[in-house]
Formats: sequence, C-alpha cells, structure tokens
Amino acid sequence: MATDFEQGLDKREPYDIEAERAVIGCMLSVSSVIDKVIAILPPIAFYSDIFRFMYNCIIELQNDLVNVDLITVRSKMIQKGKNEAELTNEFFIDIINTAATSANINDYCNIIIDKYILRKTIEASDEIRVLCYKNENSAKEVVRIGEKLFFDLSKDKNQKEFLTSRELMPEVLDRINKAAQTK
Repeated sequence: MATDFEQGLDKREPYDIEAERAVIGCMLSVSSVIDKVIAILPPIAFYSDIFRFMYNCIIELQNDLVNVDLITVRSKMIQKGKNEAELTNEFFIDIINTAATSANINDYCNIIIDKYILRKTIEASDEIRVLCYKNENSAKEVVRIGEKLFFDLSKDKNQKEFLTSRELMPEVLDRINKAAQTK
C-alpha cells in the first residue's frame, strides 16, 4: 500500500543512460581514459545491462593488454555469448558518436556512481521497511540494522579500497609478462 508520500512518485530506479553511454563511448574512442575510468567506476554501478556487459569486456581487454576499440569489444562480447546480430557497427558507432568530450569523463563517472548510490539507498530503505512490517525485531534492533546498512553504503561511496603490494604484485607481474610477450 502506497503512503501519501509515495503517491504520485515516479518509481523508476535512478539512472542516467546518457552518462553510461558517454563513458562507454569515450572509452571506445579515447583509450587514454580507460585506466582512469576503471580506477573509479565499479561495473556494478552501471544500470544498463548492455553497458555493464560492454564495460566488463573493456576491462578484460585492457587487463589482457589488447587495444580497446569497437572491433575488439564487439569480438569479446560475441565470444562471451552476446548475440552477434544485435552488435551491429551502427550500434557501436551510435555510442561513439553520442559520446561527449573525454575531458568530462570524471563528471560522467560521478553521475553513474551517484545514481548507483541512490539505487542502493532505495534497496537499504526497502530492507528496513520490510523489517518494520515483519515486526519481529525491536525498534532499537531495526535502527541498528539501518545504521549499519547506511554506514556500509556511505563507506562504499567515500572510501577506496587500497590493495597491499602483496595483493597487487601477481597482477602487476602478469601484466609485465604479457607486455614482454607482445612487445
């Protein structure tokens, strides 16, 4: 049952498909932004299934030291099970052509992250709401659970996880080996 507050609200999840398209388009057309984007934008932040899938393929190609462009991304997507007929050149060219300037890539990434955090906030709120309606926990316990959910959410948004050199070393050595093999 909708509350008075909820009546008239547009209940679509928050997302910005144009920001997602801009990030993917910039990555396909300006390879120098790829590492920057990967460092700040987790794949799960993408709302669009196709853009999240493309982003994961771009990450794999970048990690394998393969040049990222529409041909290599399309090939990787097909290899990973996407329908070849849907991945037309026009589809990719449209993404590249509608991409704005790569100078604003941080802004586009921040928009995507902001919308992701809003979706996660809705999920946390729904979880708290369900706990309240179940009436199985004390109010104090529900508040404690809610505080933890929102604390974890704020930590995800504001804190970067840093890897120790021990955790990072195998990946670095793997990249060095691949680079040496491909010269």
